[in-house]
Amino acid sequence: YPDQGENTFDRDKWQQERKAKHEQAELEKARQQKSSLTNEQRSLAWDEIIAGLPLSDDHRKSLIDRGFTQEQIQLGKFRTLEKYQPIKSGNPYLAGVSSNGKHLTNSGRGILTPIKDDCDRIIGCQIRLDDGGDSGRYRWLSSASFGGAKPNLQNDELPIGIYFGDRSSRIVGIAEGASIKPQLAANKFGINIIGAAGGQWSSSPEQLKAYLDKYHDKTKPVRIFPDAGSHHDDAVMGRLYKLSELLKSWGYEVA
Repeated sequence: YPDQGENTFDRDKWQQERKAKHEQAELEKARQQKSSLTNEQRSLAWDEIIAGLPLSDDHRKSLIDRGFTQEQIQLGKFRTLEKYQPIKSGNPYLAGVSSNGKHLTNSGRGILTPIKDDCDRIIGCQIRLDDGGDSGRYRWLSSASFGGAKPNLQNDELPIGIYFGDRSSRIVGIAEGASIKPQLAANKFGINIIGAAGGQWSSSPEQLKAYLDKYHDKTKPVRIFPDAGSHHDDAVMGRLYKLSELLKSWGYEVA
């Protein structure tokens, strides 16, 4: 709270400045949303980029070692990205593409991990870095630090993915991670899995509720698949509790 020392604090001026900053932030948010690509536009742009990228032998082996089959790797559209990956031509309004459309914004080598919606469209991408250091391996493909697009959708939510182990099952589970982990869970358990980066499911409530309402039988509990060792992490347990309370507020049981 501002210092209210004698003759040093002008409340009216502070409130005006605070209001101006809030209005500027809202204008910037509206500008970003207006320029944000639709899911269809994102998917078409990413498909064009991915078509020109390889998957290295070491990254293919890494995915196989984690449990993917060759067919699943192909369907997942995983690719290898070198540092600031050159591309032939990219949409400069796509998060992760440079302003001239000639390279991606990734600052390290790793696996491109597409995030898909229920129409199998790529609505965003992350990179799983070969060396993530202390900050972890996963990064959003974003152009925000270069003055370009954030990965957020038009509703300002970050993309969450849904992957189908069996579209006829009418059972949806929830797993951490936006691409690799939920796809592996869907393949293993034969059910449909929703995944969010960093376990931030509650931060994308519109997508989460839409997927659950469309694909989950409300008479059955929603199963949550926490990462191994999650019960030792207070932050993760806090996110899981928040998710559980959100699901219950929508009328879903949690398992």
